[in-house]
Amino acid sequence: MRSHLFWVFQIMRRRKVDEILLPYEDGMPLDPSVKIGDRIITAIELMVGNNLKQIAVVRNQRPVGMVRLEDAFKKIGLTMTEEQARGPQ
Repeated sequence: MRSHLFWVFQIMRRRKVDEILLPYEDGMPLDPSVKIGDRIITAIELMVGNNLKQIAVVRNQRPVGMVRLEDAFKKIGLTMTEEQARGPQ
């Protein structure tokens, strides 16, 4: 079990938002945001902490794309329930 957790942590630590970047949607807030090259886990922490389903990705303070929470979870090997994906009602 310990070995499995070690590898999960290593995957989480290495994965970058660049790997799951989607096109930026006009009007999407830039605060909070993550930068190109930031870890996916950083984006997840910001989205969960701010109750967001997606977050802008910036380079030199300009939007270059966005990351969805569901995609971020999948990339690091986690899944969301349908209720979590829908968000608060």
